[in-house]
Amino acid sequence: MMFIVFCLILNIGYIYSISGNKGACKSGNYTDFDLDINKYLGKWYSAYVSESFSYIQRTDICAFANYLLNSDETLNIHNEGISQEGKHKSAYATGKIVSPGKFKIKFSIFQLIPANYEVVYVNNGYDIAAVVGCNGFYEFGSSDVWILVRDYNYDENKVLQVISKVKELGFDVSDIVKVNTSGCSTY
Repeated sequence: MMFIVFCLILNIGYIYSISGNKGACKSGNYTDFDLDINKYLGKWYSAYVSESFSYIQRTDICAFANYLLNSDETLNIHNEGISQEGKHKSAYATGKIVSPGKFKIKFSIFQLIPANYEVVYVNNGYDIAAVVGCNGFYEFGSSDVWILVRDYNYDENKVLQVISKVKELGFDVSDIVKVNTSGCSTY
């Protein structure tokens, strides 16, 4: 019983995290993106991310994720990061495809409420993507934005154009920071 209460408290804490829902996450008014899941699968490097997203540290020299589709139409997601000291960290997640571009992600069997993961933009070549995580209720919760790229040696101007598109969709990009990719060449 205590274990169940503990898990419930952890999940409530997750919902009421300090960053708060903002912009389009708060209103829910944004366009659904018709994602081709087969083109989206594979390795993505983090180029920019909301500062409130704690898994990626500003001092990391590389952060990336691999997306794999299972035969039962669920996703396996392997997130990895490399610190300046060369320390490797990873987190595994599973995802359920709710609709094209919308996933429910769990990082643990103890996570009662899955996180929202929504692809709101991918360019025609499927080499730059914008993802949002709108989780919580009204003023409470988290609103994270990720800009993902296939190649860690990406065209900065193209990525900045995608950030502008995300802002035009109504998402708050005021806390978005560039992710260091200097150590990605060995990964």
